[in-house]
Amino acid sequence: MREFVATHHDVSKLVREAQKFSINLPIIGKVSVPPPRQLAVYGVIGALGATGAVEWPVAIAFGLGVAVAKREFGTTPAAPPERPASPENPHKED
Repeated sequence: MREFVATHHDVSKLVREAQKFSINLPIIGKVSVPPPRQLAVYGVIGALGATGAVEWPVAIAFGLGVAVAKREFGTTPAAPPERPASPENPHKED
């Protein structure tokens, strides 16, 4: 059981740090797919359209908006490194 947890932790870390995702389909070959978080967004939009919570044209517009925003803005920048506390001010806040 401990090996399973350690392996799961290692794989989870790889997924979090990955920049690109793809799946290998039998006849087609390697196909690029969005990151898991973006897939979740598309899933929610699809579910909203499928249940009738929003009309299909609106769901498609949301999906296109997400895709365009992802392409335009890319990934969020990394957080700036934390500055160590100065001797005069032991708190990290400026």
